Amino acid sequence: MESQSRQYLLSQRLVVLGLFIGKRQELADNQELDQAEALIRFYMGILAGGTLRESMEEIPN
Repeated sequence: MESQSRQYLLSQRLVVLGLFIGKRQELADNQELDQAEALIRFYMGILAGGTLRESMEEIPN
């Protein structure tokens, strides 16, 4: 599996990272860290699928 995806612009990757960190913090706040692996799989799936990239490209810079 590729460790970095160049199909996303740096700015898009930073947005995704921020969203991920926010969701991960919610898990920590709610003492649900046992769901962290599922969260990682979810984000890996939406990044690999390209659907998120298509949506992000519609957002003006």
